[in-house]
Amino acid sequence: MSDYTIRRFSESDIESFLELCRSVFGNSMPSDVFEWKYLNNPYVKTHPIFVAEENYSGKVVGARPHLALELENNNWTGLALQPCDTMVHQNHRHQGLFQRMTLNAVEYYRDREPSLMFNFPNEKSLPGNLKMGWKIVGNAEIQYRFNNLHAGAKQFASERAGILTRTATPLAETFFSVLDEIPLKSERNIYDSYPHSSKLDVEILSDIPASGLQWRPPDNERLHLHRGQEYFDWRFGRPSTEYIIYRLKQNDTVIALLITKPEVLEEATMLSIVDAVPAVSPETISALSGWGHLLRAAIQNNESADIIRMFSGTIPDSVAQRFGFIANTSLPLSLVSSPTKLVALPLYSAKENIAQTNMFSIENWSLPLAAWDVT
Repeated sequence: MSDYTIRRFSESDIESFLELCRSVFGNSMPSDVFEWKYLNNPYVKTHPIFVAEENYSGKVVGARPHLALELENNNWTGLALQPCDTMVHQNHRHQGLFQRMTLNAVEYYRDREPSLMFNFPNEKSLPGNLKMGWKIVGNAEIQYRFNNLHAGAKQFASERAGILTRTATPLAETFFSVLDEIPLKSERNIYDSYPHSSKLDVEILSDIPASGLQWRPPDNERLHLHRGQEYFDWRFGRPSTEYIIYRLKQNDTVIALLITKPEVLEEATMLSIVDAVPAVSPETISALSGWGHLLRAAIQNNESADIIRMFSGTIPDSVAQRFGFIANTSLPLSLVSSPTKLVALPLYSAKENIAQTNMFSIENWSLPLAAWDVT
């Protein structure tokens, strides 16, 4: 008989969950963030969390929560779950609890509303996911722009130190010294490509507009976030988190939004571009050079940020490259950066139109950083 019981979370477990956070991560998740993330998520009526309880003590010693999001393509709109905040107390590891919690969650949701699970596992947890049936979709490519190369080198070295303890810092320093020598188009010339226009106005907001935004979904088969009003109200209502929004308008017509999040890392400051929201057709945005105007405004308003990042495809790559963004899967940045993997696990049989999409090809996905739990 097992020493542990795997069961669904109940609200009486909240304090135990937060205490486990303190034990495993060294700091507790604020209770208001927990409520926002799991109790007030608009996409699920029940809490998609599984816990491991020690039978002897009755203590919660493991947890496997899931972040609920809505995805869609041309044929389908439905619920997807992303595992996150997974933890097992150090005294109860190597007991198979991670696997048991994961398999229990998959079995529970297989005949319920969610159609798939997707995740961005780190290098340590990826092998375990693959053993349990998850499949690699591809590299979730991240693009970086470096305003401060020295700070960028230190940050990348600190992130790689666990894998390349002895070589991370010199490797990163060498890479960034080479990058510093590459002749790039001057900022002035870049900005001259997107001059200020009397027909366009970029507004800087501290809150998502409560109304006046009609998101225009892309007309393609790629899986992307469904951005209804509840998405904007909830996703960017995270407590104690600052989001800065850039809204492009032509007269009184909203053209697009760029949603950003300032962050302070261990060795650098960073601006994450977490979402880009079109409100008119791609042809109209392109004709107005809309993404270029928004990106210019965000960069100029965050000159003190050492690093700016976004998922590739958040805005057209041609625009991002013009502003000096470099993909972490391409040389030379791939030398000092580990690619983030996107993995997926279908939960349907043949009940959903999503089955018409090859979800195991990265070309069939289009996600911003807002789809990643950590942002």
